[in-house]
Amino acid sequence: MKTKFIFFIIILAIVTEGITTFVLNRIQQNISTEPQITSNNILSECTTHAVGHVHYHAQLTITINGKNFPVPPNAGIDAGCMHPLHTHDASGTIHIDYYKPHSFTIGDFFTDWGMIFNRYQLGNLLMGQRYSMKMSVNKKENHEYEKYIIKDHDIIDIVVTTKK
Repeated sequence: MKTKFIFFIIILAIVTEGITTFVLNRIQQNISTEPQITSNNILSECTTHAVGHVHYHAQLTITINGKNFPVPPNAGIDAGCMHPLHTHDASGTIHIDYYKPHSFTIGDFFTDWGMIFNRYQLGNLLMGQRYSMKMSVNKKENHEYEKYIIKDHDIIDIVVTTKK
């Protein structure tokens, strides 16, 4: 009886170790391959258009049922603080300014703007039975949504339609 119990404990330990190794490897793969949303600490930093800073632009257009949904002027600018992702006007031009290279995502911009954006939601519009959404980058459909890393001169189009 005691031998069976010891044998059971050894088998249990081997199985547990195997499962743990498998799970940790999967987590590591996801961490290393999935873009992560930037921490709010970086998004809340103040920046300038200083010489030597990383400075580039992307164009964002949001269309809901055929109508332009404006990107607001001064999104990401408050109380004299210009955050790394911001707008200056309602043209949809996103300015990315930071003191060093960083992989900012379109989700970072929406977070700084204060609007929810992911594959399931844009603002208060929930995708599913009533709405559908497509995102394209440089005229190619893109399924990364909030995880898409913004590059210089990107043209990002988000289109939401009511399902019929």
